[in-house]
Amino acid sequence: MKLQFIIMKVLFVILSVMYITAAQAQGIYSPGKVTKGDSAAYYCKKAMSIILEVGNTQNVDTSYTMYYKDGRVFDDENFAVPLKHSQENLLAVFKDFLTQEEWEKLKGKNSFLLLIEITANTSGKAEEIIFKFRETDPVMTHMPPDRLYELEKRLKKVLELHPRAYFSQFKKIKYFDSIRYKNIAPFDEKN
Repeated sequence: MKLQFIIMKVLFVILSVMYITAAQAQGIYSPGKVTKGDSAAYYCKKAMSIILEVGNTQNVDTSYTMYYKDGRVFDDENFAVPLKHSQENLLAVFKDFLTQEEWEKLKGKNSFLLLIEITANTSGKAEEIIFKFRETDPVMTHMPPDRLYELEKRLKKVLELHPRAYFSQFKKIKYFDSIRYKNIAPFDEKN
């Protein structure tokens, strides 16, 4: 009887540790839920089987469809936008934003990336951002909304297009960019 009690106690402890570990691994963003902070709130939905889409609830234009000002859908799949920013700009902003602990978690995640969907005005300035990342991303899934909002503001400062006359025929310009974690320089190297 005493042995049974000890075994039950050990099983209870093991199950408790497993439950806590699973809860911590899940992250703070769950599809169908809004996660609120003091400065911002973010919705979350599944973009693909292992990809989460997280966007500011204040975003107005959350589709990836571009429209002409007269309401027609723009459907040129080969549309290329003239980027004013560089990949190095994005990497520098992201790296400067990360803590050393976060960088350590991303180190070695060579196939991971942060996809950024951008809605820009016709002057080329980023107005809205939607983040997409793996549901197992060790940093983005655990980033509090206020911190994510700070990253959003920093990225909006560098995400910009070279304005073109043809932009004026659209309501907004839609494009995407990405930050590949394998391209982030080691934490002790300054950009």
